[in-house]
Order: sequence, then structure tokens, then C-alpha cells
Amino acid sequence: RAHVDEALAGVSWLREAPGPLVGVGGTLRALAKVDRRARSWPIAHGHGYLLGRDAVERTWEQVSRVDAGRRRDIPGLAAHRVDTIAAGACTVLRVMAARRTHEVRMNSYGVREGAALRAFLGAEQPVVTDPLGVELAARFPTVGGVDADAGARARAALDELLTRADRDVRSEVGAQGSDRRTGLELATWLCAAGVQDSARLVSMDGSKDRPVHGASHEAVLVAADLLRAAPSFGLARGVHRRMQGLLRDACVR
Repeated sequence: RAHVDEALAGVSWLREAPGPLVGVGGTLRALAKVDRRARSWPIAHGHGYLLGRDAVERTWEQVSRVDAGRRRDIPGLAAHRVDTIAAGACTVLRVMAARRTHEVRMNSYGVREGAALRAFLGAEQPVVTDPLGVELAARFPTVGGVDADAGARARAALDELLTRADRDVRSEVGAQGSDRRTGLELATWLCAAGVQDSARLVSMDGSKDRPVHGASHEAVLVAADLLRAAPSFGLARGVHRRMQGLLRDACVR
């Protein structure tokens, strides 16, 4: 800990830079996978997963007190990570402490994807302003004979409905940060495009899971819940019913 803290002491931007902490690289992916296994998390891939400091501390305590042989028995921990995971967990914890944050959002991509975006967009600092819109247009260009513009129309209708909705509904949709709003937007787009199967978003056995770029895991689970007759991933029944009403109205429009 002392060694890592000393190394981080001169990294002033770690405390000063705006925005959330984003995790990139194999060590963080390994920590997140161990946590997802421990929680029986319904989404198999790690992109967009919110890894909490408490979870990293639990893994650190677990891996730092046993030898490499026993680490191999930890669910979700790959064999090639057993020798480095203790040092990696310690480093991540001290970075989070220096940043004064209790969570890190996982990103499965790295230098290669950044280079590809830079080449494709022709920008030194490439930014995709609407990653969710780009993702959905590419993933479901035409579904069930409905053109992709139907999604844009449904999202516009959703904006109008939320503007006119009562305070209680807006409060429910806005709860938990932007996750419910994004989840409702995602479900609206899919509904308008003719996708009614939540398995297209969440495959419980992990066989068909793939990231929904521009949406956190929490938002994806909200959308999957809204495509189900009854909630399965955490939405209260009352919230589920009212958000499904907004979804139906937006798709009709």
C-alpha cells in the first residue's frame, strides 16, 4: 500500500480530472468478473458494469490471504491472473482512495479500439456523441420490417411524454441516476423496431451476451424488465407498470 501510494502521490490529475473513474485493462476485468460471479449477475460480459470499492476490498482480502494454488478455486478468476491479482487489487483500491471514489465503471476496450476510432473519425480525440443511437442503428437496422427511423420517432415521443408526465412518474424514471431513463429509451427504441424479446439483451447463460454500447448494465436490466410481463431484475412492480405504460404510449406514437 505504501509503495502504491508513493507512486500515486505525483499523479495530481487523478484527483483533479472531472468525470467518473473508468476501468480499462485485464486486472480490472478480472476483479469485475469475480464480483459478478459472486453476485450471480445476470449479464455475463463486463462492459458497462459498475464495480464498487467494497467489492474490490472483498476480493483483495480473499486473494491476499491465500496462496496461488487456492486462488485458482475462486469462481471467475482466470488461471493466468492468480499470480498478479493481489497486487492488482491493492493498486485499484489505492487509486480509488486517491480519487476519493467508491466505484469504477468498466470498459472492455482499450488502445486498439481508440486507434480505430481515431482513424475512422479522423480526430485526435475521437468522441461518439450518441453511442446508444449508433449502437442501436447498427445492431437493429431493420427488424420485423420496421425501419430504424421508427426508433428515433419513438424516442422523440418518449421525450414528449416525459415532459408532460406528472412529477411522480418523472421521479420514478429519473431515479438511480440516468439508468432508468436510458433503460426506458433503450426499451422504447427496441419496441418501435419490433424487438419484444428481453433475451436479445440479457442471456442468462451468457451464450448470447454482448455489450449495448452507450448503456450501463443497470440500464440494460431496466430495458429487459420492461420487455417482460413481470419484472425480474429489480424494478418494483408499481414502477414497472407505470414505465411500461410510458413505453406503450411512446411506441404507439
